[in-house]
Amino acid sequence: MNYPPQPPYARQYGTSTPPIPSQQQPPLNAPMPRSASAAPHLGPSAPQSGLKLPPPGMPYRQPSPGPPGRQPSPSLMPRSSSPAMQRGRRHYPNAQMQPQQGPVASPPPQFFSPVASAPQSNGFTSASPPVQSPTPTIPYNPNAHQPYNAAMQGMANLSMNGAVHVPLIGQPPQIHDLFAQPPSIVLPPNSAVTAAATVQCSPRLKKCTLNHIPNTDGLLRKSKFPLAVVLNEYPSDGSGDIDIPLVVDTNITRCKRCNAYINPFVTFLSSGQWRCNMCGVDNDVPQYFDYDYNTQQQVDRWSRPELNYGCVEYLAPTEYMVRAPQPPVFLFVIDVSATAVQSGAVLASIEGIIASMDSLPNETERTKIGFITVDQAVHFYTLIDSEPTMLTVSDFEDMYLPRPAGDLLVNLLEARIVVDDLLERMKTMYATNASPTCALGPALQAAFKLVSPTGGKIVCMQSTLPTKGEGSLTMREDPKLYGTNKESSLLQPGNAFYKTLAKDCTKSHVCVDMFLFGQQYNDVATMNVVPHYTGGKTHYYPMFNGNNAVMAKKVKEEIVTLLSEKIGMEAVMRTRTSPGLICREFHGHFTVRQPDIMALPNVPRDQSYVVEIGIEEEIKSPIVCIQTALLFTTCDGERRVRVMTIALPVTNSISQVFTSADQVALTHVIAQQALNKATTTKISNGVDHIADSIINISKAYAKEIMVATANSANSLSICENLKLLPLLCLGLIKNDAFRQNSNVPSDRRAISIIRLRTLPTDRFIPYLYPQFYSLHNMPQEVGGTDENNQFIMPPALNLTSEKLERYGAYLLENGQDMFLWLGKDVVPQLCMDLLGAPNIEAVKTGMITDLPVLPNPFSTRVSKLIAHIRSSRRGAEYLALHVVKEEGDQGLRGQFLSLLMEDRLLTAPNIAGMHQENANAGMSYYQWLGFIRAKCQKS
Repeated sequence: MNYPPQPPYARQYGTSTPPIPSQQQPPLNAPMPRSASAAPHLGPSAPQSGLKLPPPGMPYRQPSPGPPGRQPSPSLMPRSSSPAMQRGRRHYPNAQMQPQQGPVASPPPQFFSPVASAPQSNGFTSASPPVQSPTPTIPYNPNAHQPYNAAMQGMANLSMNGAVHVPLIGQPPQIHDLFAQPPSIVLPPNSAVTAAATVQCSPRLKKCTLNHIPNTDGLLRKSKFPLAVVLNEYPSDGSGDIDIPLVVDTNITRCKRCNAYINPFVTFLSSGQWRCNMCGVDNDVPQYFDYDYNTQQQVDRWSRPELNYGCVEYLAPTEYMVRAPQPPVFLFVIDVSATAVQSGAVLASIEGIIASMDSLPNETERTKIGFITVDQAVHFYTLIDSEPTMLTVSDFEDMYLPRPAGDLLVNLLEARIVVDDLLERMKTMYATNASPTCALGPALQAAFKLVSPTGGKIVCMQSTLPTKGEGSLTMREDPKLYGTNKESSLLQPGNAFYKTLAKDCTKSHVCVDMFLFGQQYNDVATMNVVPHYTGGKTHYYPMFNGNNAVMAKKVKEEIVTLLSEKIGMEAVMRTRTSPGLICREFHGHFTVRQPDIMALPNVPRDQSYVVEIGIEEEIKSPIVCIQTALLFTTCDGERRVRVMTIALPVTNSISQVFTSADQVALTHVIAQQALNKATTTKISNGVDHIADSIINISKAYAKEIMVATANSANSLSICENLKLLPLLCLGLIKNDAFRQNSNVPSDRRAISIIRLRTLPTDRFIPYLYPQFYSLHNMPQEVGGTDENNQFIMPPALNLTSEKLERYGAYLLENGQDMFLWLGKDVVPQLCMDLLGAPNIEAVKTGMITDLPVLPNPFSTRVSKLIAHIRSSRRGAEYLALHVVKEEGDQGLRGQFLSLLMEDRLLTAPNIAGMHQENANAGMSYYQWLGFIRAKCQKS
C-alpha cells in the first residue's frame, strides 16, 4: 500500500520534516536512529537485580553486550537529571530523524505459518506427522553499519532441525506480531472425515499451548513447556468470523463408552459403525444420522455440521434437563449506607439499572426482577401492587423473607410500571440516610433464599466494608505489609462466610456479580470470593465520586453492558482427552464439581478458562484430540450444548514441540500458575515462577535446539513463534498483580489478579502490553476503512519513553483505560484542534468522558479512533480517557509512564523482601533479556 506524505500535523506541530515518498518508507521494524548525545541516566533508582549498575550520574550501558552504539531504555527521571531532558527533548531522535510509518488496518500475519495438509479421503491414517519446515526469515540486525551477506546470515539462524533462531538481545521486540495467529496445526493426511477448512475449533474459542503434542511426559518435561488449553467458549456476539452452526434436530450422537460427541476426527467403518477418536470404541451409526426429520428427507452425511466444524452447537433434548429451563432472574442488592449515598454510588447504580431496563434479556417475556437495599437493616420491596412497598428486617439471627418470593421477585413485563416507579423513588429515598454500617452478609443470605428456587443472578452494589451480621469484615489493609512476604495474606479471603455462601449458590445455579465503590478499603479479595466460584464478575471503582461525570458514566456503561449480555445459565463444562492425556488443573471463575467437570451458574461473555493437561503414558497414535462440551441454558429458555474439538499431531521431536508453541497461550498458563503461588504463599514466589518459566524455556531451547549453533553459549535466541514470550512475561511481572513495591494497595492488586484470571486473549495481551499510538503524525487514512471495510489504525509504537517527543500527542490503551499524553511543547494549534484549548497551559488533566466535538478533520479522526478502541474491547469495562500532560499532575504522569513496559520502573529499588538477584520488577526490556541470558549461562 502506498502511504501519503507526512501529515500536516507532524509538520505543523514542532517539526519541519519533509514528506517521505512512499517508496522510501522504512519497514515497520526498522531501527530507530539514536542521538549520540542522549546517553540515559539511571540515577539512584536503579533496581538491585544482580546486574551491576553504575553510581548516580554516570552513563550506563547494557549489562549484556549489544551492538555498538546500543543504549538501554532511559530512566524516566525528573528533567533536571538528564542533559537531554534539560534541553526539552527525549533520549530518542527528534522528528527529523523519525521514519514515517504507514497506517495499519489489521495485525500483519506471522512469519511462520505452515499450511495444513488437506485430507484426501474419508477415514483415518496412522502416518507420522509431517515435520514442519518453515522458510527461514532473516531477523532485523541492528549492526546495519557492518556489511554482511543476508543469505549467509539467514542460514546461520536456521538450525539443522528446521527451527529459525531469532536473536533477542540487540533489537527491539517486534510488537506487530503480538496479535498474529499461532503456529498452524499440521495434521497427517486424512485425519478428518471431511476436507472442510473448519474442522478445527477456532483458536478464538479454544487454543492449546502446543500445536504438536510430545509423545511422552519426558519429552514434555525436557521442553519445559506447560501443556494446557485456553478456553473462551462463550465470546460476545461481535466476535468477528467465528461461525458456530446450530444443529436443531435434537439428535445428538455420542460415544457409548466415554460419552464424547461425534466430531470431524472420528472414523467411519464399512460395518456401519463409527470409531470414537477419544477412546477408540466402535459405535453404531444412528438411523437418523442420514435423515432430516424436519424436512423428512435423506441428507448427505458428509454435509452434517458436526462432521465439518470443530465447534458446533446442539439444541438439547429433554434428557439433558433436570428441570424446566431457568428464566433470566435479576435481583439487585444495593448498599444504601451513609457512605454509599454521600459518594454518589447509590445514584450511579440506580441510573445504570434504569438505563438497562429496555435491554435486559426478555425475548420470551419470562425475565424476573427484584430489589433489596441494605444498611444496618435489610429492606425488601413488594412489586405486585399498584405501588411498591418497603419491608424491613433487622433481626439477623435467622434470616427470613418477610413476604412470599412471588411478591418480591416479579415478572418484569407485568410489573414494569411499578419497577420504574421504585427506581425513581430510590434516587432520593435514602438521601438523608445516616447509617454508617452495612449488613451485607445477611442481605446476601436473603437474596440467596429469594433466588435459589429458580436460580438466577444477584447483582450487588457495595460501598462500605460489611460490619454487621454474618460476613462482617475488619480493616485488614496494612501498608507495612506492602512488598513483604506477608502481603499475600491480604489477597486471601478475610471471612469463610463468603466461600460457604458461594458453594450454596453454585448448587442452586445462582451467580453473584459485584460492583465495588471504593472510598478507602473494600477488601476486593474477599468480595470476589462469591463471583469467583459462581461464574460472576467483579468491578472495582477506587475513590469513586459520583459528582465526577466520567466516573458516573463509566459505572452506568458497565452496568448496562453486564445486564444486557446474552449470558448462559445453569451450565456445566467438561473437557475430555484422548488416551494418554489427563486434565489436571483448572483456572478461572467456576466451581470444580468433579475431577473434570466445572460448574458455572453463569457463563458470561468473553471470559477465559484454562485447563492444564498432563501426559500419563506414551502416546502411540499420530494425533490426539481434546474436546470441551458446555451444557447451558440460553436467555431464551433453550437448553444447548456447545462442543469444541481440536485435533493435534503427536511428535517425538523436541524441535517440533518448540516451533509449534503458542506464546500467548503459554503466557496465559504461566500467569495462572504464578497467581496461585502469589495468592497462597508469597507474591515473590509468583514472580519467581514467571522468571523461572522463561529462563527454563530459554535454557531448553539453547540446549536442545541450538546445541550445534556457533556462539550459542553467548547469545540469547528463541524460535520465531516465541520471540515475544520474554516481553509478555515482563509485562506479567510489571503488572499490578505481581509488581513488588510499596505503592500497590491490596485492592488494586486484587482486581488485577481477577483480570488476569478471566480476560480473553484479545484483552489479555493489551493488559500486559498496552497499545501505544502517535497522534500528531499519524497517517491521514487513520479513522477510515480499507478495501475490506476494516478500520485503519495508526502504526503501534514500542512501549518506551524513547518514542515520546516533546511536541507530540500520543494515545495509550490497555483494555481498561486510555491515556492521552501531551508533550510539554505541543503547539497551540494542536491543543485547539483536539481539545479546544488555546495552549498546553490551558489544557486540564484528568478523566474526561470524550473529546470535545470540534469541526476539524484531526479531531474527527482521533475521536473515531477512540470510539473504535472502545467498541473493539468487547468486555464489560468502559475505557475512561485520561488527559496527561508531560509537566502536569505527577500522579497521572507516573501512571502513564508505568505502562511503558520496555522502560525501567523507578519504584523498583524500594522492594522489600525481594531476592537481590531477581529484582526484575523494575528492569527495562533489555535488562530483562540480560538477566535471562545471565541465568542461562550459569547452568
